[in-house]
Amino acid sequence: MKAEHVERVLIVAPLGRDAVAIAAVLQGAGYAAKACEGPEDACVQLAAGAGALLLTEESLDRHVPQLLSQLRAQPAWSELPVIILTSGGEARFSQLLDLTAAAAGSVTVLERPLGAATLLRSIEVALRSRRRQYHVRDLLDAQRDREAALAASEERWRLALEGADLGSWDVDLLSGTAVWNRRHAELLGYPADSRHTTMERWRERVDPEDVEAVEVAMDQARREHSAFAVEHQLHRADTGELRWLALYGRFQYDAAGTAVRFSGVSRDVTEHKRLEIEREGYLAALQEADRRKDTFLATLSHELRNPLAPIRNAAEVLTSAKITPMQLRWAQSVIRRQVTHMAWLLDDLLDLARITQGKLRLRRQPCTLRNVVESALETSRPFLDRKDHELTIRLPEKNLTLNADPLRLAQVLSNLLTNSAKYTDAGGKIELAARVDDELIISVKDNGIGIPPEQLHRLFMMFSQVAPYSARAEGGLGIGLALVKGLMDLHGGSVEARSGGPGKGSEFIVRLPLIETVSETDSKPAELPSAMPEKLRVLIADDNQDAAESLAMLLALEGCEVRTAYDGEAAVSVAQLFRPQVALLDMMMPKLDGCATARALRQQRGGDELCLIALTGRGQEQDKRQTDAAGFAAHLTKPVDPSRLRRLLAQARTNGMPEGKLLG
Repeated sequence: MKAEHVERVLIVAPLGRDAVAIAAVLQGAGYAAKACEGPEDACVQLAAGAGALLLTEESLDRHVPQLLSQLRAQPAWSELPVIILTSGGEARFSQLLDLTAAAAGSVTVLERPLGAATLLRSIEVALRSRRRQYHVRDLLDAQRDREAALAASEERWRLALEGADLGSWDVDLLSGTAVWNRRHAELLGYPADSRHTTMERWRERVDPEDVEAVEVAMDQARREHSAFAVEHQLHRADTGELRWLALYGRFQYDAAGTAVRFSGVSRDVTEHKRLEIEREGYLAALQEADRRKDTFLATLSHELRNPLAPIRNAAEVLTSAKITPMQLRWAQSVIRRQVTHMAWLLDDLLDLARITQGKLRLRRQPCTLRNVVESALETSRPFLDRKDHELTIRLPEKNLTLNADPLRLAQVLSNLLTNSAKYTDAGGKIELAARVDDELIISVKDNGIGIPPEQLHRLFMMFSQVAPYSARAEGGLGIGLALVKGLMDLHGGSVEARSGGPGKGSEFIVRLPLIETVSETDSKPAELPSAMPEKLRVLIADDNQDAAESLAMLLALEGCEVRTAYDGEAAVSVAQLFRPQVALLDMMMPKLDGCATARALRQQRGGDELCLIALTGRGQEQDKRQTDAAGFAAHLTKPVDPSRLRRLLAQARTNGMPEGKLLG
């Protein structure tokens, strides 16, 4: 605002020449005076600035709304002095004061006629008051500028803290009072507006286990004039939740070197700590998995080599010209037993791989508990008899029907029985008991060597064997219990292990849903022929010549007429003259694979009556679907079980099922 306007007196006198006369008096005394031409002009001049406003009572009578509105719009620091000239006496004085009081805080009423000296003194007093107002305005403007600059700085600091998700604090060490920002209050669990507080409210949130470490770090930073950096746990004031907080700050010192202030920033590092703990857990798990993998590979190598030694020895015995009938039977028994053992190891591995990859599919059907238990006992009986264990079976009086895969459920029970047999000393006691309590509960309990409590959680891990008893595994790979858990999960059931500790035996509990209870006796499957009809024409195609010829010899001894081929094209050529009734085809032959060979055989004369059986080392579900789609009646995984092959060939001859699925 211009300086002359600060000292200017505006005059509003609508009658006669009053305004001009008053302006002349004021100008003659050295004051800047402006006679306004009317109310509109007065409002314009007021907006431009004025030191005082001189009115005659007539102006108020005529122009009250415009003038009072302008006065009400003054800023807070402004209280424009208003001088009113009147000749109406005391009553008029009161009326004029009431009229202007709401719009102007500083109002002086002078009675006319009045001398020039009185007028000039009133003008001087009014202008002096106005100068003080402008001085206050200047001080306020300067203060506002400083505050704006500080606010801008604080806003930049606040944005920086918020962008980094940081809290901040400032502690007056002499008074113990503290100021922290909204984020720091939130981190501690205090209301966001509790910014003015004490150092003690911070300390009381620190987890008791970390108090000493925080105090030591603070003392060290104070003594060494170094940065303070620490991570500690805290309990939030609102929820009690345990969180991790990272602090970084510095002390400020007076001239004597005494710490007087302590300020810094804070950050929630709970998620970082969680990830760090998870990473350490993952690393430990990877190291453990790597260790178990190495142990498994070493065990697998050992266990696959073990059967090869007696097989090789038995094979050498068979080549001797001096072999006796007893030695012949012994050699046959050794080879059969060791091959079965190797097949068992490989089957367990494949089953576990399918479960892990989500590729194993259960073949659920109504099946009775007794049949499942009998099947499990048939598999595990050699392990039980070898150590002369006493086995007790306790089943419900009524037979139970389950909605389960009978083969896989029998596998679960046989694995548990075999496990107990291995880890129970000779002559021990093993009990298989079942009861119904809204679900089927099967328990396999023994009085064996027991399980250390710290090992229980590892039992169902892949390749896991209980230390220090791995030597008792008797050829296991540490996958039997993992397979049990996987199969029970697929059934919607569960398995758990219990033990009182070393020397106190073990108990494995299986839980499975029931569908119904029946009292009928078990239905037994129809007996299948155990011996193959003579002179069944069989074509064997396998690029492994030893495998093809040994299987051909076996079938020839059983009375079949056999031809062999060592690739797909040769098989098609042999079949044209031989016209086999059954073709055993390896799926991975050169020139033509098993499926292509099957299609070619079907196109030959009489091919629609040919029974196809797949021979393969692959036994996953997608492999079986592939051979099924290619028209194979059965899918056999190597090494082939001779007894199953006998049943399949007997079915093929008896039932005449060229493309139907064989049951064997």
